[in-house]
Amino acid sequence: MSKKTIDSILKERRQFSPSESFSNNANIKKPELDELKRHAEEDYQDYWATLARDNLHWFKDFSTVLDAKKAPNYQWFTDGEINVSYNCLDLNAQKF
Repeated sequence: MSKKTIDSILKERRQFSPSESFSNNANIKKPELDELKRHAEEDYQDYWATLARDNLHWFKDFSTVLDAKKAPNYQWFTDGEINVSYNCLDLNAQKF
């Protein structure tokens, strides 16, 4: 009988490759995904700052990506001002 612990059960090693047609219609291709992963691993602060600035409208830019001084009460995008409604609705409505 094998001894299974919660840790061993939670480790998933299987991989499920997408179909070719699914991959061909993906919004992001494998080389770009690999580059994003590399960027996140090498400099996660810059990675998240880049994504936040490229994909969201900031009414006031943030000064710090992640403030861990009061961990575990982390603060993301310190001093930044954003309007969720504007980013979710208005920006997308402008695209149509």
